[in-house]
Amino acid sequence: MNKITALLIFLLAGVTIFGQEVVKDELFKVNRDSVEFINYEGPHTKFETADEIRGIGVFLGKKRE
Repeated sequence: MNKITALLIFLLAGVTIFGQEVVKDELFKVNRDSVEFINYEGPHTKFETADEIRGIGVFLGKKRE
């Protein structure tokens, strides 16, 4: 069972190592001015106050033990 597990881990590691290749030509084909980010413009169903949003940040920033 250990040999099978080791082989599986080795194969999966090999796939991830060789699968992380970036096609740089594709990245440089895009004109920076052609990318436009659009904010959500639909109806808002929930409004949160600044204190509520700050509380979320405090909660997420707390050290977990």
